[in-house]
Amino acid sequence: MSDSPLAPVRPDDVAADAEATKAAHFAWNLRVNVAVELWWGLGLALVSSSTIVPVFLSRMGASPQVIALVPGIGLVGLALLQLPSAYFTTRLRHKTLPTIYVHLPVVAAWLGAALIAHHLAAARPELARVLFLVALGAAALAGGVGIPLWADYLNRQTPAHSRGRFFGWAFAAGSTAGLAGGFLAQRLLERLAYPLGFAACFYVAAAVMFLGLLPYLLVREVVPEPARFPSPTAFVAHVRDVLTRRGNLRRLLIVRCLMEAGMMSSAFYAVRALSVGGFSDAAAGTFTVLSAAAQAPAMLLAGYVGDRYGFRTVLAAGGLCASAATGLALFGATPGAFYALFACVGCAVACEVVGGINLVMALSPEDDKTVYQAAYNTLLVPVRVAYPLIAGWLAGSFAMTTVFAIALPLQLLGAAAALLVVREGAGPSPRPGEP
Repeated sequence: MSDSPLAPVRPDDVAADAEATKAAHFAWNLRVNVAVELWWGLGLALVSSSTIVPVFLSRMGASPQVIALVPGIGLVGLALLQLPSAYFTTRLRHKTLPTIYVHLPVVAAWLGAALIAHHLAAARPELARVLFLVALGAAALAGGVGIPLWADYLNRQTPAHSRGRFFGWAFAAGSTAGLAGGFLAQRLLERLAYPLGFAACFYVAAAVMFLGLLPYLLVREVVPEPARFPSPTAFVAHVRDVLTRRGNLRRLLIVRCLMEAGMMSSAFYAVRALSVGGFSDAAAGTFTVLSAAAQAPAMLLAGYVGDRYGFRTVLAAGGLCASAATGLALFGATPGAFYALFACVGCAVACEVVGGINLVMALSPEDDKTVYQAAYNTLLVPVRVAYPLIAGWLAGSFAMTTVFAIALPLQLLGAAAALLVVREGAGPSPRPGEP
C-alpha cells in the first residue's frame, strides 16, 4: 500500500518532491542569482578575454602566438581539474559554502594580475607578461575547480521545466552589468595612463567578484543525498561508462569540437580592430560595452527559445553569430564593421553559454549532472589546446586574416552540425556506482 508510512520511498517520489521544492523557491533563488551575476558580470567585463586582456598583452609587446593563447589558457584551465573536482563534489551534501570558497582563488588571481600591471607592466614588460599569463591560468584553474560544484549547485535551485528561463534571466543580468563594466573600463583606460588604466580594471574586478559571492549565502538549496563513490577507481570506472554508453554526449562533444574553432579567431578580434580601425586602447572598453549590450537580450531570448524549441537550436544560433564575427574580422575595414563584430560576439557567447550548459543538464540524470558536466568540459581540452597553438603559428607565419579564413568554415560546419547531429534528452544511462 503506497499510503502506508512503512512503504519504501520510491526514487521517482523523491525526484518529484525535489522538483516541487525547487519550484517553490524558484523566484527567490532567481533573485539571489541575479544579484550574483550582476556583480560577476561587472567584474568579468573588466577582465574580458576578447577585449581587455588581448589589448593589454599587445601593449606589453606580446607576440601573436602569445595573444592567441588567451582563450586557450582560459578554457583549458577551466577544464583541467574538473573531473577530480567532480569526484569530491559528489561527496558533498551541502554546496553553498564550498561554492563560495572555491571562487576565492579567482578573486586572488585577479588581484595578483592588478599588482603585476601596476608595478611591472611598464618597468619590466617581459617579466610582467609571464606573470600575467600565470595569473590568468591560476584564475582559470580555480574557476574550473568550481564549475562542477557550481553546475550542481544551480541544478539544486532550478526546476527542469524552467531551467532555460532561470539561466536566461540570471545571465542576462550579468550581461547587463557588463555594460557598466565596459563603460567603466573605457573611462579608466581613457583617464589613466598606461598601465594604470589596466591595473585599475583588474583591481575593481577582484573587488566586485568578491562582493558577488556574498549573495550565495541567501540561496535556498535543495539538499539530496550525495552520490558517494567508494574510491577514485570506482569514480573513474563510472566516468568511462558514461562516455561509452552516452551517444548523446558524444555527439554533442563532436559538434563542440567544430565550434571551438572560434577560439582561433576570438583572441585576435580586438587586436585586429585596433590595427585596422585606428582605435585607441580605450576602444577595448567600447567593444566590451557593445558585446554586453548584445549579450543581455540574447541571454533572455536564448533561455525562452531553448525551453520552447530546444537548446540545440540555441547552440546552432550561437555558431552562426560566431561565424558572423569571424567574417567581419576577415572582411571588415571600417569602425562600424568592428562594432558589429563585437555585437555578434555578445550574441554568440549568450547562445553558447545558455545552449551548452542546458544541453548537458538535459541529457544527464538528475543525480549525475556534476560528472557529466565535468566529463564534457574535460574532453574538450585537446581541441582547446590545439586551436590556440595552430592560431598562433598561423598568425606568426602568415597573418591574422589567415586564422580567420580557416576558422570561418569550421564554425559554419559546427553550427549546421548542432542542428543535424545533436539530440536532446537523457535516455538510458549508467547511474553513479553501477558496474
